[in-house]
Amino acid sequence: MLRVTSTGSKSFSVAKKIDDKYVRVTLGRSPANSIEQARENILLMENGVNPIEK
Repeated sequence: MLRVTSTGSKSFSVAKKIDDKYVRVTLGRSPANSIEQARENILLMENGVNPIEK
């Protein structure tokens, strides 16, 4: 998802429930980070891997 702050700063983040725990990973500011990074983290999370702990 793309998160936008009240000041207009934009950053990509990915959120998913892993082992009954909600995990949100912030990838960084847009456009410096890509949709591909988000997809990679989504795949990890779908396989039960927390990208933060990786």
